[in-house]
Amino acid sequence: MYLTTDMRLFWPSTNGTIPAGFTRDTDYDTFFLSCPTGEAGSSSGGSHTHSMPHEHPIPPLSFGHAHTVTGNLVFGGTSGSTVGLTAARLQGTHAHVGINSAYVDEDVASATDESASTNAEPPYFKIIVIKPNDGNQQIPEGCLVLADRDIGDDSFKIVDGVSSTITITDKFLLGADASGDAGGTGGATTHTHIDNSHSHDTTHFHPSTLCGGGTGTINSTSTGTTPTHTNAAHHNVTLGTAEFKTAPTNAGTTNAGTNIPKYIKLAGFENISGIQDVKPGIIIGYAGTRASLTTEGWDFLNQANTKFIWVLSSMTDVLDDGGNALTHTHRVTSFHNHTFTGGTHSHTANGVQTPVTYTSSARGGPYVANNYHTHSWAVGSTGSGPTGYTLTDIMFEESDSTPKNKGLLLIRYGEPNVHIKGANIQGGAIANA
Repeated sequence: MYLTTDMRLFWPSTNGTIPAGFTRDTDYDTFFLSCPTGEAGSSSGGSHTHSMPHEHPIPPLSFGHAHTVTGNLVFGGTSGSTVGLTAARLQGTHAHVGINSAYVDEDVASATDESASTNAEPPYFKIIVIKPNDGNQQIPEGCLVLADRDIGDDSFKIVDGVSSTITITDKFLLGADASGDAGGTGGATTHTHIDNSHSHDTTHFHPSTLCGGGTGTINSTSTGTTPTHTNAAHHNVTLGTAEFKTAPTNAGTTNAGTNIPKYIKLAGFENISGIQDVKPGIIIGYAGTRASLTTEGWDFLNQANTKFIWVLSSMTDVLDDGGNALTHTHRVTSFHNHTFTGGTHSHTANGVQTPVTYTSSARGGPYVANNYHTHSWAVGSTGSGPTGYTLTDIMFEESDSTPKNKGLLLIRYGEPNVHIKGANIQGGAIANA
């Protein structure tokens, strides 16, 4: 029996030794082979990452710091009167001595951490997918075929490295690199991620505080004298919110996640003896449409639908299928900490005057200055912040780690029906036609 040009074989050797009459099918280079439910040729999967939204709790007053708050110079306002006190007015320009404002904390804002990307490739053996140039080709020597049973022909040896020249034990089939050779191995049953460096911003605030202590001039409305005084704090200053930034940190390596996709296990056989005809039980690839498979004796291996091809070097577990969709998550169980540096930061400020009483040694006082006035406030900057706040046992969000794959239909050759008058011979049994 000859192969059709839609059929595909697996070449396990070098690109330069592809047999005469066959050509490399480059569509499958670098792709794991999977069997689709629909038509051949569709691809999916690839490298993947995980996201990890999280935040760090910080103990109250955990990173105290202060800002200097200063009122600028202004001209005094108009006096008023207060019962029991001599009315006065603060005149001339004056300033306020800066004060320190204690910190009140909030939790560190959440941040989304991205893990480093990985391909999560299962254990693989690289092959070259080859296609017949015409309809006059059979299975060349050295070619790899699959089977769900012992082929029962001495020309085909299971790929255990004893009677075969190649060894493929518990490996998924992966298309070789473009223009590259087959035979390479790699991959693993599990994968981990490196937690990428990331930082947080956290909004914090300060309590309002009274600001004053500047020097001005009191002018008595009754005498016109101008005794000097030192006033009391009489501005309630509120600082707006500001952000700290954290230095980037790396939380280490995640726990392991599986690389094993949905699979079907098939035995691998190598043709070790010249050009061979197709034998019952042999399974090969098919890149045509499902409707175009009309060659007698061939049927689709529908049990392989949605599964990757796992090649065995023995008949044990043949046609076993399992695995799962590779949507999964990870944990990071190592300590994860940040240093809050962020450089210099400051705040906006707003001050509201409150009534204040002055005592003047020159007049005997007391006097009240209830002429309300305001200042534009300057807030000193600081870069101080907390260090070493940790978070453990971080859970990444789910991500799909299905490796990059392309669909190739699998077809199996069985005993063709032989029609005789009045009956069919099916594998040695006679059935009514």
